[in-house]
Amino acid sequence: MNKVVCVLLILGCTACARGAMMTSQNYQEICIGQKAGDLEVKYGEPYEVRKLADGHEEYVYLEHIPVTRTSEVVKEYVFIISNGQIVNKKVSEARSSTLRVDY
Repeated sequence: MNKVVCVLLILGCTACARGAMMTSQNYQEICIGQKAGDLEVKYGEPYEVRKLADGHEEYVYLEHIPVTRTSEVVKEYVFIISNGQIVNKKVSEARSSTLRVDY
């Protein structure tokens, strides 16, 4: 019984440590000039970090929004980072379909 409680506590703590999920509203609240470290503290590590030819980095966060049982909209929030600060940001979205088979 004690082992089960310990495991549940550990899982609960790790879930909280991930931070908030990036959403459209959260994206709008992030300002140009803000420190890139603020993103990681509040929203966790980016889904992807892309190194650009000009020396900038792109921090990519994803949001999956279910539309139907077999499709979703995936929003990609991209923050352009230079010298540890957000210098630009952009968002794009794509609809994806997945075939789910329930047995």
